[in-house]
Amino acid sequence: MLTPGKRALIGSIAAVFAVLAIGAEGSAKSEAEQCGFWEGGPSAFYTHCTSDGSHIQIRVERENGLPGYNDCAYPNRNYLGFASQIKFAWYTGRSCP
Repeated sequence: MLTPGKRALIGSIAAVFAVLAIGAEGSAKSEAEQCGFWEGGPSAFYTHCTSDGSHIQIRVERENGLPGYNDCAYPNRNYLGFASQIKFAWYTGRSCP
């Protein structure tokens, strides 16, 4: 028979394995599956995840005092430039033609 202490220990171990399994699943996603802004090696990207083929406007903020700009993101991965020059990019809530 398991004592309450042993049950708690087994429950804790099971919880740790569940968290590790979730973490492994999340890290197994490829870069192409990430939506929004991300960096891959020396490059910065914005992946527009859509099923309707829409084009959206994104705001790109740059490093080193360079001015930001608005751009259109098309379905799937969009190359933004060198990661060392791009701070972040996000959806402005507008669509592009």
